Amino acid sequence: MKWLKVSSAVVMMVLITACSSKPMPEALAVLADAEQTDKYYLFKADNPTVKSCYIYYPGGLVEAEAYAPYVADIAAAGAHAFLLKLTLDLAMLDVDAAENAKQSDFAKANCKNYVLGGHSLGGIGIALYAEKVKDDGLLFISSYAHKEGLVAQHPQPVMVVRGSNDLLSSEEETNEAKPFMPAVTQYITIDGGNHAQMGYYGPQNRDGEATISRAEQQQQLVKYTMDILRQMDK
Repeated sequence: MKWLKVSSAVVMMVLITACSSKPMPEALAVLADAEQTDKYYLFKADNPTVKSCYIYYPGGLVEAEAYAPYVADIAAAGAHAFLLKLTLDLAMLDVDAAENAKQSDFAKANCKNYVLGGHSLGGIGIALYAEKVKDDGLLFISSYAHKEGLVAQHPQPVMVVRGSNDLLSSEEETNEAKPFMPAVTQYITIDGGNHAQMGYYGPQNRDGEATISRAEQQQQLVKYTMDILRQMDK
């Protein structure tokens, strides 16, 4: 993910020349289970098993709806979960988007603590937010803090989950970023997983080929997400 270290001018050029990845049909079908505002989708857990809630920052230039099955599965596993709608599908342009969820009446009544998750550039969003707000657990999915001073001293649980075949957030780059992360960060690799199968938007240019199914990769991702949510309950 060395391309994350780009200037805002380059990001704007990307916006001009590229369109956001679209969700697969199965992702759109899941949206019927969500409550929707102009800022987020809310998937409510029928039988909550944790008191902490999940707030998710989508990957860069990927429409939020492409992550609906994953966030819905978190709710099915027992955690209320918010899927954020980001300005121009870029977390760097909407770093404080988590506040839209936290300030909702539902969150105030039902959420004891929060875990913020972010895929790829969404992880940059949660790192920038966590520079100011230290209260939340952080789940970097195919991502990591991109510079020092953001989360290295973060007091809450921090986890990094990536696929072994992910060439957009490689093992080498993840290791190079370790000085920017808390010493107690939990690093987890999904064997056979890649970058794009963390969502439901189809193949991604320059990504590695997954050797496990999307369903299997997602099942493991949900498990690890619930793990860090349980840690925030303690």
